[in-house]
Amino acid sequence: MTEVLQYVGLPHRVHGRDRNGLDCWGLVRLWYREQLDILLPEFESGYVSLRDKSAIESLYLCEVAKWREVKTPGQDRGDLVMWKIAGHWSHVGVMLDSRSFLHTAGPTIGSAMERLSDLRWRARTPRFYRLP
Repeated sequence: MTEVLQYVGLPHRVHGRDRNGLDCWGLVRLWYREQLDILLPEFESGYVSLRDKSAIESLYLCEVAKWREVKTPGQDRGDLVMWKIAGHWSHVGVMLDSRSFLHTAGPTIGSAMERLSDLRWRARTPRFYRLP
């Protein structure tokens, strides 16, 4: 779990794809590249801003169609977790175990590790995906 700490506190940046700044997909992409040596698509040009939730949702749903949905997260290192925000599947993170995940928590916090049981996430029903 100590390798996760190198991802906590990284700054938030729309379309960010490196340690200088990341949005939620940028963090997932960075983690997969560095930890699993898997290169995921960039999606930088697929949306204008984070308010473009329907465009982000379309990109994510096309990508996860290649993955396998799982009911029990975190049994494989790096399961993807996805939430609906404002009615669209537009926020993603990386499961670290069956209870905690890594994601970008927003412009003031940057990347953070949180628990699925935290109040902020408990009311939302996530979906979990695993690369085949």
